[in-house]
Amino acid sequence: MIAVVSTDYVYFLADDDAAAAEALTRPGGPLGWPEVTGQRKTGLFRKEPVVTELGPGYPGFATPAVDPVVALGTLAELLTGVDYDAVQDDPRHGAEVASTPTGDRMVLAVTDSLREALTAVEDSRIAELAEAWGRTEELEHADPADLREVLRGLRELARGDARARLYAYLAA
Repeated sequence: MIAVVSTDYVYFLADDDAAAAEALTRPGGPLGWPEVTGQRKTGLFRKEPVVTELGPGYPGFATPAVDPVVALGTLAELLTGVDYDAVQDDPRHGAEVASTPTGDRMVLAVTDSLREALTAVEDSRIAELAEAWGRTEELEHADPADLREVLRGLRELARGDARARLYAYLAA
């Protein structure tokens, strides 16, 4: 029997590689999730969990379909006109910033050139760009509406704090 592994991606901003690596220490990664921090008595023999809500530690958004190496590489090619092979030559393209010892969670860098190109994407180009991106082999089964939302999310992150860098968090 073959096991199917699903990977979730979170794109987020952090001040630098060290700050981005800290996302691995947060339950739920950069966007966080509720964590059970203890129990309290609610009756003679009854206890209930105490849950602490961990809000986002970083600005970002989640997507199940767009990987930070191949899919963002093709997006960089579409946005910048730079050949995909040259995009891959950028040392920050998909570079591992940090990972857990088991490799089930990691933080990868997104290139500064892609971030800069994303900041320039106008609303009028989103649909056209999503359609072209969806014609790539890796995203041929993706819903164009979903790709438009991912593009908007990436663009808004890119337009965020100018001192921060863009990263991808992967959890398998």
